[in-house]
Amino acid sequence: MEEDQRIARLQSPNLYEEWNYEEIRLVKNPDLDIPMIQPYELEVKFVLMPNTESDGKVKQLLAPDLGEWHMKRKLIIKKRNPSVFDLYEYGDVLIVSEKAKRIFEDNDALSHQYSPIELVNKQGNSIVDAPYYLMSIKRFVEIAGEYPEMPNDKFISQMSKLEREVRSALINDSKIRNQLIDLPIWKLPVERITIFMSLEMLNALRIAGCTGLNDYKVENHHEGAPVSYV
Repeated sequence: MEEDQRIARLQSPNLYEEWNYEEIRLVKNPDLDIPMIQPYELEVKFVLMPNTESDGKVKQLLAPDLGEWHMKRKLIIKKRNPSVFDLYEYGDVLIVSEKAKRIFEDNDALSHQYSPIELVNKQGNSIVDAPYYLMSIKRFVEIAGEYPEMPNDKFISQMSKLEREVRSALINDSKIRNQLIDLPIWKLPVERITIFMSLEMLNALRIAGCTGLNDYKVENHHEGAPVSYV
């Protein structure tokens, strides 16, 4: 039987609609009045991942830990009786349950960064029974070269120009796909939003019972982190 060569791709495009949340930053950014990481501010601190080599086309890069001002947050969920799944893409970080965190720790040799996040209702009461965390993915992938332009694909939601270039590289160069297919979880520099993960990691999450990881279908209203494939 032919091996499945796909790489999973996750986003959470409807999170605000699902929760109607207000974000509270618990630690102030000491350098700026705005609570965000500036373009390329993180990327200039990347280093080549230890024990990996670059062939000129693919680089695995290690990101530094993010400051407390970026990782210490509280979300006030204003929607009544919201569903809360095990994993969400949340800007340049993830929101993950204790269960999902454990799966990432057990199935990835690289240690990512975690910080507890408060998920509360308008009365200040927690809406979850177990801990949730912000997760900063520390593995980034940079792909060099020029490849044929790829059109938008209705089965892959909200794909940026950079992502279309990466998808084209994966389709047109099997060596690039072979280098990335087994990476447990990674992101692209600068954009830092879309999550990529191996099928092995995705299946480990699903087998453990992690919710919100249904395959993306055009006609469906999706909650959680719907999965498409590149």
